[in-house]
Amino acid sequence: MTSSRIVGYEALTRDPDGKLSALQLFEKYRVVGRVNELKQLTLTSQISAARDLGLERVFINVDFGVLSRLDPIAKPPGVDVVLELSELEALHDLENHLMVTRRWRDKAIGSPSTISGPASSPCLSWRCSFRST
Repeated sequence: MTSSRIVGYEALTRDPDGKLSALQLFEKYRVVGRVNELKQLTLTSQISAARDLGLERVFINVDFGVLSRLDPIAKPPGVDVVLELSELEALHDLENHLMVTRRWRDKAIGSPSTISGPASSPCLSWRCSFRST
């Protein structure tokens, strides 16, 4: 990149009390059987925060389990939401994961969106991008 223009923001999860790392926080909820609730809350909160902060684009890590359990969330106007999905996870049940991704793309936004599938580099994620109209 030759410009200093910010192209997006990565949504991160933090303990509201600042006592636990993200991994420790998720482990705490996993132990009590509520990690899926935390993941769902995290996704909805990150989308809301992007709207409230007036971000143009936000990248959010999410897993297929969360997307399959939630009804698609309406994307805030003016915010591109890029859901980053694990390549490794997608390879275990590709057809089901494509169905879930299409459901989110088609129902959540009601506007043009893109899905790009496994990247050539293991460092990159699948992306299901919900773009503003």
